[in-house]
Amino acid sequence: MSSTRARRFPPVLKASPFEGPNGRLWLLLAASLVTAKFYAAHLVRIFFPVVLGPDALPLDTVAFHAAARAALEALAAGGERANLYDPPAFADVIGGPTGLLWLYPPTALLPLAPLGLVSLPVAKAVLAALNLAASFALFRRVAAGRADIAALCLFSPALFGALFIGQVTPLFALLFVYGLLGARTRPIAAGLCLALLTMKPQYGLLAIPFLLGLGAYRALAAAALGALGFIALSGVLFGFDQWTFFFASITDGGHAMYYETGGHTARATPSDALKALGVAPPPALVLYGPLLALAAAAVFWVARRAPLALSFAFTAFAAAATAPYFMYYDALIVAAGSVALWTLARPPGAALWWALLAAWFAPFAPSMIGWPLIPAAVWLLHAGLAVALAVRAAQTPDDRAASPSANALAMRR
Repeated sequence: MSSTRARRFPPVLKASPFEGPNGRLWLLLAASLVTAKFYAAHLVRIFFPVVLGPDALPLDTVAFHAAARAALEALAAGGERANLYDPPAFADVIGGPTGLLWLYPPTALLPLAPLGLVSLPVAKAVLAALNLAASFALFRRVAAGRADIAALCLFSPALFGALFIGQVTPLFALLFVYGLLGARTRPIAAGLCLALLTMKPQYGLLAIPFLLGLGAYRALAAAALGALGFIALSGVLFGFDQWTFFFASITDGGHAMYYETGGHTARATPSDALKALGVAPPPALVLYGPLLALAAAAVFWVARRAPLALSFAFTAFAAAATAPYFMYYDALIVAAGSVALWTLARPPGAALWWALLAAWFAPFAPSMIGWPLIPAAVWLLHAGLAVALAVRAAQTPDDRAASPSANALAMRR
């Protein structure tokens, strides 16, 4: 290996496959290749520019495309706009009942609106390609530039789940990764990534304490100003009434319906975990307010003392454990956090590796196991890993000094 390449990658990622602690990462990635079988079985559904028959599971791409068309129509007409957050009204926008809802803030219409210019089959193929590119980019970033690791991560169960259902989670996860890891070295770009992450607010709830803990005040300012700019732009283009509809839906609409109805076996949130255990969750603010406050304090503390890779991984798992909405395909951010841990001078030991392995394959659990306690089990897994990483940050205060190559590399890129 050349001296240039040796300087580029942290020591743990230079080791041969299956050598020492690094071998655990390669074992995890090699096990992911089982997903190739599922890709092959659903190749047409995921990648081909065709829409399957009415009996097939509806793709979320249908919702993205319908919202994009409605946004362009509102932009062209400049008159009355459909309430995308009202389930019956959104069904009319789609063209019939599908069970799909529109839950994203109006800022999501800014990058998605161009999809309305093409047909649904083309939009589906475009989103699949963008998702693959975004996933490769985010995994390469957390793997300190290793393209081979990033390529194997394309077989992660979380990414397959996102592609199978036609989600755009990889695009959100890319903003999450670049926004947090680039906060010190490229603060303006990182801040704008986090500003765009208002499209998926549950990913960015802990970004503020993370940036404060790092002392990345320029990135924080860029994120705040960028968010205000994107909010204003979405209102000007698509109507400020969409923001009114959005906030109304939190207490009386699609969002409220998700919280008030029975738990979802593919969703791992505190409220879904309680419902799986047969316990009625308290009001949302009562449940999530204290959890988010505790998580924010912990993120701030870890970001101040730990290496960037460890701080990022902890924030990813803490976000997963406190998000009010976290489906199986959202696990892409915890997959990114898991890979980032191997850029530390002391990568995860055997016990932590088994827990990370379970979290890596957890997106398959709802469809393959069907156990009613899956939401509680997955949530406890995410929360437990967050606690374990916080304990590591507390027990190893010299990590920042002990892994100069890994931490400096992450800071530079």
